[in-house]
Amino acid sequence: MQKNIIWVIVVIVAVVVIYYAYGFLKNGSLPETPAGTPLTTGSGNASEVLISNFSFEPKELTISRGTTVRWTNRDNVNHPIVSDEGVFQSGALMPGGTFEFAFDSAGEFSYYCSVHPWMTGKIIVE
Repeated sequence: MQKNIIWVIVVIVAVVVIYYAYGFLKNGSLPETPAGTPLTTGSGNASEVLISNFSFEPKELTISRGTTVRWTNRDNVNHPIVSDEGVFQSGALMPGGTFEFAFDSAGEFSYYCSVHPWMTGKIIVE
């Protein structure tokens, strides 16, 4: 009986390792863009938050009203972004995916990953 439990654990660990390895190989490395730098868009201002190593970078971003923030997922797992106030929600942000939200009103907007709740960030709109 104990051997069966050990084999089940070994199989589960192997499946998890294969899943993450496949995700990494499938997506490869993503292009580097410095976090918190303006993006080039057709109109208006934009800033970027990178999701990497299960954290948001920058963790806190100060922007002007009317700025669009783009979150880019550089991890190999999904990260659904949810604001504490219910102002925005990204849905499942796949590896390599992006989510954008335009901040039209001033205030502080805290957010987190609903799958990994220790991942938190804040947008400060002036």
